[in-house]
Amino acid sequence: TRNQAEAQLLAVVESHYENAVMALCVELATEEKEIGNRIQAALYLKNLFTAQDENIKQAKLNKWKSG
Repeated sequence: TRNQAEAQLLAVVESHYENAVMALCVELATEEKEIGNRIQAALYLKNLFTAQDENIKQAKLNKWKSG
């Protein structure tokens, strides 16, 4: 299900941040992949790097910089 997939992705991001970001970038950049998967990868990447709340946004940027 979607919830299970999201939970698995979150677990991978938390335990292997750099690898997860790279895998999402590869998914997004591979033109042979299904467009829906590429869109989801793009949205997930966007959400890894930004947030409406400034404190959360800063924490995400700090995680990216320290990666």
